[in-house]
Amino acid sequence: MVLPNDGSGGMQSQARLLAQSLHEQGHRVVLAVGGGASHDAAVPQRSLPRFRPATAVWFYLRLLFLVVSTKATVVHAHGLRLGPLVAFLPVRRRLVTCHGVDPAHISSALMWLLAHCPIEVVACGEMPHRELARHGVTSSVINNALDIAPTPRTRAEFDAHFGTSPHDFVALWPARFSRQKGHD
Repeated sequence: MVLPNDGSGGMQSQARLLAQSLHEQGHRVVLAVGGGASHDAAVPQRSLPRFRPATAVWFYLRLLFLVVSTKATVVHAHGLRLGPLVAFLPVRRRLVTCHGVDPAHISSALMWLLAHCPIEVVACGEMPHRELARHGVTSSVINNALDIAPTPRTRAEFDAHFGTSPHDFVALWPARFSRQKGHD
């Protein structure tokens, strides 16, 4: 599994949880992280250069070395920008997950590459799936979020579950506030 850059965002958290779950079920997993790796994790991790356009070639060469040295058979990259790099690794299966597409900043060159490279694209939700299709990129879709209309809960249920009181101020930050997350 490959993360372009280290961090604590949603994509990084999902990748680490998925890697840990696969590892706990007995699968051989290596988490390759651009810009760093946590050394206290149970899942084997390798550090890659931070992914930026200027370091893309070095990132690819280090990733290629890792794939060959670990005899990887599947590479799962998180984030569309890694798609063209992962597409040509010598493995049996290559996939990239799309955790969001910002329509205002989408790269038509990247979309063209993704549409023509030998890689599977997986959209994490219907909104990224539709945006990818609009740009000619075929993807399968998984819904890794809550239902569109989850069962409403009362404040009393919330307080009982989290140990808060009706007088406590509660703020919820479900993801970064960007248009493609579909908070509206």
